[in-house]
Amino acid sequence: MDLVLVLKSENFYKQSSSQCVERLTSYTMNKFSEYKLSKDCVTKIKCVLKVFVSKLLEKWKKSNWTMDRFMKSHSKWLMNDLVLPAVGTINSNKDLQAKKTRGRPAKSFEESSLRTKRRVMKALVSESSPELLCSAARASLTKSGKRTAAKLVSLALTTSPRRYKRMKNIHDTPSYSALKPYSPEEALALIIDSSMGKEDYIHWQKGAKSRGANIYPPYNVIAQTKRQCYPNNIKITETEVQIPVQDILDHTIQRLAHVQQDVLLLHHDHEKNSAIKVVYKWGLDGSGGHSIYKQCFANNSLYGDTNIILCTIVPLQMSEVTTSGTQIFWQNPSPSSSRYNRIIRLQIEKETKESVKHHYEANIQNIQGVSK
Repeated sequence: MDLVLVLKSENFYKQSSSQCVERLTSYTMNKFSEYKLSKDCVTKIKCVLKVFVSKLLEKWKKSNWTMDRFMKSHSKWLMNDLVLPAVGTINSNKDLQAKKTRGRPAKSFEESSLRTKRRVMKALVSESSPELLCSAARASLTKSGKRTAAKLVSLALTTSPRRYKRMKNIHDTPSYSALKPYSPEEALALIIDSSMGKEDYIHWQKGAKSRGANIYPPYNVIAQTKRQCYPNNIKITETEVQIPVQDILDHTIQRLAHVQQDVLLLHHDHEKNSAIKVVYKWGLDGSGGHSIYKQCFANNSLYGDTNIILCTIVPLQMSEVTTSGTQIFWQNPSPSSSRYNRIIRLQIEKETKESVKHHYEANIQNIQGVSK
């Protein structure tokens, strides 16, 4: 009530809240002038007075800025005592001298060494029961806002030994819940294996991303990775697709080295500069009876899309011959599968004895011109 009367005499309703706080602080300091308050004590007193002024102005506003209504509506609140924080004060010069003791300054528990902490904890453990220590730890954690940690302390005290052991095993076991995203090469292989289209893949990616599993790379990254799988100098005409043998071999070796780079860096002896050998097989075959899509060729009498002749090359093994034996870096797991076929030539042409012989001789000539 005294604080309200002080503000009333100063017409607090015409002043700002900060001015009211300063006036009450000055009044409180005069009340405790016989004590030498520390800076920490003054700061805490200001905080309490700031809260008091805030509530006072709020109640003053609810009373429509009318003094009689304010005094009548909040008489009980005005009669309550304002509790100041219980902080240390220094009463005299003797107390100041007593505070300035000699020796090593005392440290808090957090700043103490591990040995000191063990000594303090040993004294607490010897004097208190486990239930008391756990209850005190739980109350302290709850007070500091760490409710989850407080719950764990409570469970450790009340749960059965078997459940506690299960909780400990879960904590000690590494978590494998972290999602492992697809690399662009893995995502491209997934699209090819599942015969997935662009729209289907984008639908999958958006669905997984909306559920917090951003594991699929963007499709433009996959398209760029797919372009890296194409060799150079691809020649396409109306009736033929042809890739020089030298270009298809160079590109195949580059891709194998990229896929097996970890194995090569680990096992290949770069100081000896030994050669790496890649073994291939090749062949050609014709097929007919394909669906006709009414393609218009320049010379319909010679060409028709019902028959094709295909020549491919397949990598079998990448290895290195050393004095200790053959070091294999890559082995084709399915030599007869069409997955590893590398097209040299695709020709729209009917398979005959003459056409097969012509393509065979042309491929032999191209292979013999390959540089090692």
